[in-house]
Amino acid sequence: MRRQLFGEAEVIVADSERHGGELAAAELAEQLRAQVARTGSAAVILATGNSQVAFIEALRVRTDVPWSQTTIFHMDEYIGLSADHPANFRRYIRDELTDRVRPAAFHELNGDATDLDEEMRRYGRLLEAAAPVVCVLGIGERLLWSLSAPRGPIPVEQWARRGQGLVYSVGFSPDGKRIVTASWDGTAR
Repeated sequence: MRRQLFGEAEVIVADSERHGGELAAAELAEQLRAQVARTGSAAVILATGNSQVAFIEALRVRTDVPWSQTTIFHMDEYIGLSADHPANFRRYIRDELTDRVRPAAFHELNGDATDLDEEMRRYGRLLEAAAPVVCVLGIGERLLWSLSAPRGPIPVEQWARRGQGLVYSVGFSPDGKRIVTASWDGTAR
C-alpha cells in the first residue's frame, strides 16, 4: 500500500481490488463507529454491482461494525423488478449483507411500487430522518466512490490520468481527504 497527497486528498494505493475493498470497509466501519459514539446510531447508503463486490465481502466479515445501531439504505433500484428477482438490488443487499449482519434496519427502495412518486417521497422522508453519514456508490462498470459531506466538485482528472490506466475502483474517505483506486493494469493507488 502507498499513500500520496493530491491537494487535500490523500490517495491510497491498494495492492489489489480485494485489498481496496478491505480498506474501504475498514474506513466505513471507522466512520460508523464514530457516528454511533457521537449520536448513538448511524446510517449508510450502499450501492450494488461489480464495483461493490469486494467491498461488501470485506464489510460483512468485519466484527467491529456497530450493526445493531446502523441503518442501511440502498441507493437505487430497477423500476418494475420484483423484490425477489435475481437482478434486484435490494435482494442483493439482503442476500449478501443485511441477512448476514442484521443491522438495526434496512430500508428498501421499492422499484415495483404502484405509485413510484409516493415511493420516492417515502424513501426521501426516511433518508432525511436517518441522515446517512456516508454513501458508497458505484459509477460505471467498476468504479467505487465513498462520499460524505461533499465539499464541492472533486477534480478527478488530477489523479485518474496519472498513467494508471482505466480506473475501475475508487474509494473516498468520508472526510474527503483520502482516496484509494484500482485499475485494469493491475495497479492500485
